[in-house]
Amino acid sequence: MRDEGNRTGFGTGSEGDDDCGGHPPALCRMTVLPGGDIIEWAVRPGDTYERALLAHCIVPDTVLIFFKGTSLPEDKPITETDVEIVLTCSRG
Repeated sequence: MRDEGNRTGFGTGSEGDDDCGGHPPALCRMTVLPGGDIIEWAVRPGDTYERALLAHCIVPDTVLIFFKGTSLPEDKPITETDVEIVLTCSRG
């Protein structure tokens, strides 16, 4: 699944950048595990992981968010360009 519904463009840095120095990146790529689905979210100032997940019908309380192996809170403003979303509950 490749969802680009909120995609508006790419950042000005190189595509390999992992962190935008505390500023919102233009695009955050979220890999949903298990499964490997990719969600690309066009980040606006103040956007949080909670907002991005809810917009894609994922309940934030049912996932863990990781950036380079470090867990991130769901209410954190998005400043990373690439994170993993690990599903912790059955969606059935």
